[in-house]
Amino acid sequence: MSQPLISLNEWDEVARYVDSEFKYPASFVSRAASGDFDKDAFSLGQLASKAWLLKEYAQYSPVRPHTLALLASWYGVLAEPLLIQTPQLERVWGFDIYPHSVRMSDQFNQHLVVDGWRYKGVVDDILTINWKHPEFVVNGTLIDTKPSVIVNTSCEHMHESWFDSVGTDQLVVLQSNNNRFLDGHINITESLDQLLEKYPLSKILFKGSMKLPLYTRYMLIGYK
Repeated sequence: MSQPLISLNEWDEVARYVDSEFKYPASFVSRAASGDFDKDAFSLGQLASKAWLLKEYAQYSPVRPHTLALLASWYGVLAEPLLIQTPQLERVWGFDIYPHSVRMSDQFNQHLVVDGWRYKGVVDDILTINWKHPEFVVNGTLIDTKPSVIVNTSCEHMHESWFDSVGTDQLVVLQSNNNRFLDGHINITESLDQLLEKYPLSKILFKGSMKLPLYTRYMLIGYK
């Protein structure tokens, strides 16, 4: 399998990539610029990595109605673009261990929360959930829906033990990077090969790298 490399050596190149690839409604920009949310969630590096994910994921998303688990969701920035480009995606659950992040993700995606929970944040520890048979509580309601897709764009922030309970029928989308200089990056990845060692997939649909001015991001899409 080829290993696509996107090389963006200057921040103006990153900006052009985001402008050309990240399709989002004007309301998204308004919310991002409101001042209510940490601007780091909308940095060029963050948006470029999400634009890249959306572009590649569009080729492999399930064609049947399904749900998606967004791990370490922060503000749930990916939720609306995923729902827009994937008509068969019924709901995105955004998991984060920090209650403040979940509250802010619900605020950022409020129009989706009130629309039958098309997006809903969940306060839980993703390292302890059994992803084959998940159970979690949302607003006093026990949910046991098994997600067809699991997306984790923050692998550098956690141990890979969450992957142990993923089922072979669940599509996984993984991103990590080699930036060792940010707080919270406790499990960085230096190469695609190392990412595969941490998260062995029996069926790889996509693997690639995105070189940004300060670090390189790696992505895998496939089945365990």
